[in-house]
Amino acid sequence: PLKRIGDYNGKVVQFEHVIWHLESPAGIVFPKVGGPTGLMQCHHSSLWEGYRKHVLNQFDLLNVPPPPIPTVLLSFRRRTGQKNVGRVFQDEKVLTDVLKEGNMMSVTSIDLGTLPFRKQLELVRSCNIM
Repeated sequence: PLKRIGDYNGKVVQFEHVIWHLESPAGIVFPKVGGPTGLMQCHHSSLWEGYRKHVLNQFDLLNVPPPPIPTVLLSFRRRTGQKNVGRVFQDEKVLTDVLKEGNMMSVTSIDLGTLPFRKQLELVRSCNIM
């Protein structure tokens, strides 16, 4: 679950592992804050590259070999009472069934929001088409 500062009631807290979401309206790396070209280029940024390596290394997922066959991860984010945004497909079952008809690939469809962060990372690292 997402924690907010109010959840700690003013207590001093020391985290063993902390992950920051770099790209947000409050962050200096948010594209609209960084000007028309942003502060970074997609995957050619030392900040993003360092951040990616740090996060994956903390979960022992940095050096994961690619899957032996094409592996598709179809990610849904369903709306909830607390969160009214998401990826909504009217034909989710049809889309999933069509992908699963492929016999030369593996397909997983999941709502990543229902999984712990570690499991989300593991699934994303084990696919090559998302």
